[in-house]
Amino acid sequence: MIVMTGLCLYLVVDRTHQDEDGDAKARLFLYLLNLIGVKGVLAIGIGVCGYILFKIWKRFSNPPYVVRLERL
Repeated sequence: MIVMTGLCLYLVVDRTHQDEDGDAKARLFLYLLNLIGVKGVLAIGIGVCGYILFKIWKRFSNPPYVVRLERL
């Protein structure tokens, strides 16, 4: 996720990609990145990484029960 945030941040900061013609999905993706800007990309990246870390912390603080198969 950190790499994806870095890539999106690079695309927002580097304005040379706007001159290239691409398919509709690429143009839409670049338009949305430019719409939210640098602060938006960082906020979304930090938010998603924080959520993933929170879910990992909750999982390891309360681990599931281990089911053990035993012969009767």
